[in-house]
Amino acid sequence: MFFSNILFVIFFLPTALFLYHILRSHSAAQKATLLILNIIFYSMGGNTPHLILLLGLIFFDYLSGILLGLIINRPKVRYSRLFLYFIIIFHLAVLVPFKYLDFIIELYNNIFDNKLIMPFTLTVPLGISFYTLRAISYHVDVYRKDTVACKNPIDLAVYITFFPQLLTGPLVSYTEFCEEFKSRKIDRDIFYKSFERFAIGLIKVVLIARNLSHVSDNIFMVTTYGNTSIPVPVLVSWLGAATCTLQFYYEFTGFSDMSIGLCGLLGFECKENYDHPLLATSITSFCAKFNISLRLWFEKYAFKKSSAKDIPNEDQQVSKIALIWLLTGLWFGSGWNYLWWAVIIITALVLEMIMQIKDQSDKMLQRHIYVLSFSVFFMLLLRFDSADQMRVFLSYMFGLGGNSFYSSRFVMFISEYKLTMASSLVCILLSSTPFKSFMEHAVSEKERNRMISLNYLLIIALYFFSLVALTRGYYKPRFFLNL
Repeated sequence: MFFSNILFVIFFLPTALFLYHILRSHSAAQKATLLILNIIFYSMGGNTPHLILLLGLIFFDYLSGILLGLIINRPKVRYSRLFLYFIIIFHLAVLVPFKYLDFIIELYNNIFDNKLIMPFTLTVPLGISFYTLRAISYHVDVYRKDTVACKNPIDLAVYITFFPQLLTGPLVSYTEFCEEFKSRKIDRDIFYKSFERFAIGLIKVVLIARNLSHVSDNIFMVTTYGNTSIPVPVLVSWLGAATCTLQFYYEFTGFSDMSIGLCGLLGFECKENYDHPLLATSITSFCAKFNISLRLWFEKYAFKKSSAKDIPNEDQQVSKIALIWLLTGLWFGSGWNYLWWAVIIITALVLEMIMQIKDQSDKMLQRHIYVLSFSVFFMLLLRFDSADQMRVFLSYMFGLGGNSFYSSRFVMFISEYKLTMASSLVCILLSSTPFKSFMEHAVSEKERNRMISLNYLLIIALYFFSLVALTRGYYKPRFFLNL
């Protein structure tokens, strides 16, 4: 179950907050209640076999963590390293059949000119990519002695199944989670700000991303599985690419806002996961502001622990960039489009590093156009269902598929969804640096307070509009379904 579900917003969340906070003076009972809530949350969105798989992996992680904690204190380090490798391979062996088996079979058929077919279909368990990385980070932290092995299975289970972060992130290490759990605090001001953050995220997802998906889905549906029977005009294909970019942007940032807001409502402080990437002025900055926790996770756990004195040379920096973004592409999904996505990003980052292109205050318009053009293809490649669809759609965008330049459908989409498109662009502009600077310096304090009050009223009104929209149907975010 995702946060964009009316049952979650109306029933689960109020009940969870009531039970959690009424037990704030009883830490053990509060922790056990949180675990039960996490399991109920997951069971409402998944199925029974997937829940059993999750609980079985938690049991394995609890026992393997204790055993790893015992082995690392022995003289021979080799055994602890081998056992850590075994744990990581075990988790990947669980993940691969669900997420990558179809792609592996496709590669096998292409290489050996075979026609092997999957005799059954495996549904990807919700959140498996997230809880796999959380489990691996726990064991690596134990191996590196950044934390001690968890003696209480409830503590580990709460960390892995923590419902505000289970299905959409952001990723948090076990060490950071334990520190947050000990220092969590809640007061009226934090509660209000956290609820405001959750409401903003829900508005982004339900009122903006959901409506943009109607445009992009209709356009992409024509080219599903490489179908070329109905050529998409150039302008319509670019409209599909633009709405897809904005849809994914508001899905990513919207669910991140809701996750951070939910953490705050429970007393946890959660770091930002998206720092307005569309406002960046270089591709390096754009990538650094996009899914921050995932990038930092790979930087921390895919490489050996290094000291501050270790300064990587240029070759090491290129290798690090390549590995991080290749792993990121594979983490997002299986398919050639994800590999091409990683290759394009790696190439762009390496070129900017060689040419020493950084965020600068000069030529801002050209820099924003440069980054926004890149962001379209950055998001677009994550949208394709297959390599054939990617090939066909990209050929339509540049008029290479025998398609026309214009059709009346372009005007139809614009006129029907003009309010949503305009709102999505306005929201980005309102979070821009020039607007923030204008609010701080050019507007009087009295006017600023008035605008803040109007902003609160607008958020409340749009939040209730979002609830009304959810009563008409549950919005399942396309991107997070396979993570």
